[in-house]
Amino acid sequence: MLMALRAGRKLRGTVLDIPGYTSLRRTEKRLPVEYAATMQRLVRAGHADDLVLQIAELPEMIRGYESIKEANIAAYRTRLGELIALTER
Repeated sequence: MLMALRAGRKLRGTVLDIPGYTSLRRTEKRLPVEYAATMQRLVRAGHADDLVLQIAELPEMIRGYESIKEANIAAYRTRLGELIALTER
């Protein structure tokens, strides 16, 4: 069993990576890109205050497995929206 799992590592990130097609996995792949774009936008706009630091620390709240992680991602996005709204004032 473990040998089969080990051999399956080669499939990660390929079209044969069936678990990679789940909604949670696709979201996990998009999050770093969204985070980097948000941070770049804030830096370009000249924001260098406590709100930006709070936004930079937000990814730490995304932990857990499956439904717990999904709930944490929803909370992350809600809090991110609140903080971004404060930077636009």
